Amino acid sequence: MTYVEENRSVSFFQDLYNSQFNGDIDASDRIRRHRQEMDLEYRDGTTANYAGLVVPQYLTQLAAELARAGRPFADQCTRLPLPQDGLTINISRVTTGSSSAVQSSENSAVSETDIDDTLLTADVRTIAAGQQVSRQSIERGSGVDSLIAADMMGAMAAQLDNQLLNGSGSSGQLLGLRNISGTNSVTYTDGSPTVAEFFPKLIDAIQKINSNRYAGADLIVMHPRRLAWLQAAVDGQNRPLVLPQTNVPQNALGIGPVAGYGNTGTQIAGIPVVTDANVIDSAGSGSDEDEVYVVRRADMLLFEQAGQPAMVRMDQTAGLNLTVTLVAYQYATFVGGRYPASVSKLGGTGLVAPTF
Repeated sequence: MTYVEENRSVSFFQDLYNSQFNGDIDASDRIRRHRQEMDLEYRDGTTANYAGLVVPQYLTQLAAELARAGRPFADQCTRLPLPQDGLTINISRVTTGSSSAVQSSENSAVSETDIDDTLLTADVRTIAAGQQVSRQSIERGSGVDSLIAADMMGAMAAQLDNQLLNGSGSSGQLLGLRNISGTNSVTYTDGSPTVAEFFPKLIDAIQKINSNRYAGADLIVMHPRRLAWLQAAVDGQNRPLVLPQTNVPQNALGIGPVAGYGNTGTQIAGIPVVTDANVIDSAGSGSDEDEVYVVRRADMLLFEQAGQPAMVRMDQTAGLNLTVTLVAYQYATFVGGRYPASVSKLGGTGLVAPTF
């Protein structure tokens, strides 16, 4: 071996230096010969032998945020700018309209009914999220504040969407589809539910909007498990009723890909389907029913302020503890009851948790 303890006339580290920085040919030859010798000799050195040099790597740019339901329904609403001032929005709703009739004869009185309206008032609500973190974690960490901000934004998006669907309208909540008065109601009661029996109920929910709003529905909102139940159904020849293709086949209940969340690309009765995990799945006496909503998107008004959600960083709220407070917030209001007949809610025992 070139470099052994007994051969004190040469030094590996000295030759390494001389070959790289002094152009020593003899040193380079010894280094080359040493490499050849190492190819012939087998040693069992592992990363454990170099623990101080093998540094663990953390891919902070690939940090996984908490999975959240997001805002699939909110993104389908008619989005309008929130007025700059005020904490309420008032919209006039005509409740008594003009009358008309055939004029009985020339110069005779025409039909006349005084028009009357009622104010629809919607409150502006604040959705917010906060975190208190040490200054050290922000200043000495890598991307900590960005990860926290993204997580808070995700939490707020899911909360806003949840409010649009399930909000009670009281205690600081928005008034969601589930609790709007005067909407169309369809009940599917079935101890052994099937897709074939569910489908007429869905069509009933659609026609109620046609019949009462005098305009067409253009969105179906359901829990992902409900769409999966529909996509899993087969006919008497074991052919799927919801086909995963784009060309409209004969005798199909619906079409669209099986995989997807939110705007899935699936259509049922020609109406797009959005899956939203914020749809309640604990309704009914057994706390295991979900609901399906059919709506007219043009009547679903979501007011959001431009530039929000906004981030606020407060460094001195607990300055003696070196604690930094991060807060994200936004103002929003939802008007889904401008035309209550634009909403059909389908529920009942036929929508218990499906089995596959």
